Amino acid sequence: MAASYQIKPEQDSCGFFYGTLTVGAQQHRVDLLPRTSFAHAWFVSREVRERMDAAHWLVFIDGDQVASTATRELAEVALRDWAELPA
Repeated sequence: MAASYQIKPEQDSCGFFYGTLTVGAQQHRVDLLPRTSFAHAWFVSREVRERMDAAHWLVFIDGDQVASTATRELAEVALRDWAELPA
């Protein structure tokens, strides 16, 4: 089954890196919440900041957390694993 993903290079106004994951004909919303050290006070809300982890990137697909990783690169590996994409 064909699958691909695309993540925007900049954070959105809530602090997430976001994009889409397409698996076959299904498209999924992807959100990567970076470690607390990536938070920018001028646009990360308190609610989002409280969800941030000091040591991990949080990976969400369609609003559900599917992984917690130490780096953005590993967050993208988690996306590929979820969609069963080759590295």
